[in-house]
Amino acid sequence: MQQENSKNNTLGHRLRKFRMDLKLNQLDFGIKLGLDSQGAISKIENNERRPSSEVYEKLAEQFTVDLHWLITGHNSPVTEQLIRDYFEQFQRLSPYIEKEFRRLCKQQDEYIEKRDALEAKLRRGEAVEPGSLETIKQILSDIRRDIKQATSDIDWLTRYLPSSKKRE
Repeated sequence: MQQENSKNNTLGHRLRKFRMDLKLNQLDFGIKLGLDSQGAISKIENNERRPSSEVYEKLAEQFTVDLHWLITGHNSPVTEQLIRDYFEQFQRLSPYIEKEFRRLCKQQDEYIEKRDALEAKLRRGEAVEPGSLETIKQILSDIRRDIKQATSDIDWLTRYLPSSKKRE
């Protein structure tokens, strides 16, 4: 078990994780870094070879990666400060995000009621304004899209918070 942990705490392992997070295969990743073969990336990821200074330079140019983390396995002091700043900003924005999310949910509920009322009128054979049901359905679709985007934004924001600071 100890050996597995040390294996997972290598530059090669971190580079592989970074590449996989980018959803790139070794060949495509290598090309972006100016390497001519998949084997070159494989050797680095398997800790058989260290990256050259040119590879580090390309990593910094091509991708948003903390080179300090890549090399040492620890965030740089600058990254740590950015994380703290990010968390503080998130905490300040959190009430506004929650308020907007609740507003969207309330608006959705109101339009569901309007849609249900129009559908009930149609079932009873009562007249409804032409196009009103379609308009409400489109508005509901837009609101659902906005809620989905807000949920995605919140998930994205919280994904990068330190585990101990995520909201319950």
